[in-house]
Amino acid sequence: MAAHALDADAGGAERWRGRLHAHASHLVQHHDDVTRRHEHLFFDLFAIKQIVQQFDVRQLLDELIGASLYDLLDNGLLETLSEFVDFGRTSSVDSALLDLAEAELAFRAGFHSRSKALAEVAGNRLLQRPRFASKAFCRAGQCAYFADAIDEAIEHFVRARELAQDVADERWAIWGLFLAAMEKEDDAAVSLLERFEKISGGAIDDLARVQSGRLHFGMRLG
Repeated sequence: MAAHALDADAGGAERWRGRLHAHASHLVQHHDDVTRRHEHLFFDLFAIKQIVQQFDVRQLLDELIGASLYDLLDNGLLETLSEFVDFGRTSSVDSALLDLAEAELAFRAGFHSRSKALAEVAGNRLLQRPRFASKAFCRAGQCAYFADAIDEAIEHFVRARELAQDVADERWAIWGLFLAAMEKEDDAAVSLLERFEKISGGAIDDLARVQSGRLHFGMRLG
């Protein structure tokens, strides 16, 4: 009997996990090549739909989302991410990373209330994966801030800062806390801006935020 294209054994599962990660990486590396991007997107979705019949889809989809979520977002591949989220939802996959991915997509579409609800759920479910939990609570904090729920925003930003696993995530949380402190005319804004400036890199966005922070500080708190 001829071997099935997708070997139903542990070795086959590992090989397909590796292929899925490789193709997720290609989606990002070739994002400027529209044709290549769609070819890889088709392969990934086709592969996942085939694997669903033989392997643990939840685990595989979690791995794929976890490996590529913020690369896809940073490179503007929202349609690609939406395809993965839609597939996960229609396949009844229960995944905190899917909640986070959907929260990020909702935020970018301007649905801040939905984004906050999804990000809060994701953050609480991802406490054992603090890198993602920090991002989830930071997103929830931003949504609350935009809704003028400043105290709620502060709570989320505090949790995001506590869970931050790198300087970049800490920086985002501190910036959120600084903006919230400014809204409340809280003197804590001084130390928050100092900390933000201390851990900021030389990126244009960081430098612009420091200058903007100083300007706002001078206008609001004197």
